[in-house]
Amino acid sequence: MSKDEELDRIERLSKIPNTKYPHMFWCGVYDIPNGSECCFNHWVGLPERWNKRHPLYKYQEEILELLKVKRYLWILKAPKLGITELFLRFSLWKALTDPLWKDGQVAIIVATKSDEAETLIERTKQMLGNKVKIENDGHQNKREFKVNTVLFKIHSADNIDSVRSKTNMRMIIIDEAAFFRMIEQSRVREAVEHYIAASDLYIIFISTAGESPEGVMYEIQEEENSIYHKIFLPYELGVEVDNRSGTMIYDLEKLEIAKQSRSFPRNYMLSWISGEGNIFTHEEVDYIFSDFDTPQGQVIIAIDPAYGSSNFGVVVGILSQGILYVIFAKEYTRSTPTFMCSEVEKLYRYYNCDVCLCDGHYSGEIRDLKSRHLNIYPFEFNTENKSNMVTSSSERVQKKTIKILKRLKDLGGQMKASKTNTNGHLDKHRMNLDMLECLMMICERVKTSGIKIITIPLNTNDEDE
Repeated sequence: MSKDEELDRIERLSKIPNTKYPHMFWCGVYDIPNGSECCFNHWVGLPERWNKRHPLYKYQEEILELLKVKRYLWILKAPKLGITELFLRFSLWKALTDPLWKDGQVAIIVATKSDEAETLIERTKQMLGNKVKIENDGHQNKREFKVNTVLFKIHSADNIDSVRSKTNMRMIIIDEAAFFRMIEQSRVREAVEHYIAASDLYIIFISTAGESPEGVMYEIQEEENSIYHKIFLPYELGVEVDNRSGTMIYDLEKLEIAKQSRSFPRNYMLSWISGEGNIFTHEEVDYIFSDFDTPQGQVIIAIDPAYGSSNFGVVVGILSQGILYVIFAKEYTRSTPTFMCSEVEKLYRYYNCDVCLCDGHYSGEIRDLKSRHLNIYPFEFNTENKSNMVTSSSERVQKKTIKILKRLKDLGGQMKASKTNTNGHLDKHRMNLDMLECLMMICERVKTSGIKIITIPLNTNDEDE
C-alpha cells in the first residue's frame, strides 16, 4: 500500500459514521486522532506510556484474532505488555456493542490483598471518560460498576464463591493467577470452569511466572490436552518497534537495569523460578562475561530452529587455544524458514565460520543451508547428546575455559535461570532457552568430534520434520 493510499484509508476510517458506538474494536491504523469513531480504541483513546500514544501491537492483534475462535486462553507474560488492559478494553467494547452481553457480567479475579483491585476498576471507568453513562458511579462499593446494563465486578480469590451462580456471565479475567495463595488457586479454577457447560463465555488466565513451578498457571502449562489455548509472551515482544508508530513497550535503558536483577528470568523470561538455576551459579556466569578482542581460531555457528511459540536461536563462538569465545548470541521471534536461512548464511559469511551446527530434526533448513554451500553438521538430539551438552557446558564454565562478550546479557540470563529435568537434560518447557541450547551444542562439539552426523540428501522432496 502506497503512502497516498494509506492516508486515504486513514481519512475514510476517521469519518465512519457512528450509529451509537464504534462497530469495530481496532481499525489497525495508528495516525488517526483520539476521539475518532473508526474504532473503539481511537474513540476512547489509544493507550499511553512514556508520554506517547501506543497502537495495539502485533501480539495483541494476534490475541484478538484468537478470540474469534477460542474462548479459553492461558497467557504467561512479561510485565507491562498491556494484556490485562487489552481484555478490559475488549470487554467494555463488547458490553456496548454486543446484544448478547445485555444484562451480562464481567468478573475480574485478583489476589486476596491486591492493591490493584480498585485501581483496575478506576482504570476501566476512566477509559470511557464521559462518553458513556456509568451506573453506580460514586457508590461506596469501589469494586463494581455497570455499563450499558453489563456489570463489571472485582472478586477476591479468597472469596471465590461470590463468582458462582451468576447469570449471563460473559467474561472472567483471572489476573496474576500465579500469585494467589496456593489454597485459593484450585478453588478459583473450579469456580470459573463450572460455567463452561452452560455458558458461552470467555475465561482468561493471565499472569507472570510464579516463584516456583506449582499452582494453577503451572498446572495448565503442563497439561497436554488442556481446554486452554496457551500463549507465551516473553519480554522480547516489548522491544519490537511498531512500524506504524515507531514505538515500543519498554524503555531500553530501564530494561538493561532490570536484566541485572535476579528476578529477571522469572519476571521477563517466563521462568518458574526466582532466578537461580541448577546448571550454573550466578557467580560462575558473571565471571565469564567480559569484553575481549576477537581472537583467531575455529569459528562455529550453532542454530536452534524454531517457529511460533518458541524462538530461533543463533550463537557464534571461536575456539582459540582451548578457550571458547562467544561473540554473538541472538534469538529471533516470529521468523520464517526463508528469512532465517538467509540470516544464518549472512552471519556464517560475516564471521567466516568453519562449521554450522543445526538441530538435526530440521531437515528442510539443513538442505537449504547445504544448497547455499555452508559446511553444516546436523546435531542429533538423542539421550546421550542431551546429557553430554549439559555436562560439557557446565564443565567449561566451572573451569573458566569460556568467555562471553559482556553485552550478550540475554544469554547470561538464560544461563542463570537454566535447570535440568528429571533426565538430566536441559529443561526447555519452563522457558525459552534457544540461545543456551546453541551454546551447549558448541561446547559439546569442541569437546569431542564424536558427535553423530545425520545424512540429509540434498535433493529430496520430503517434507520437513
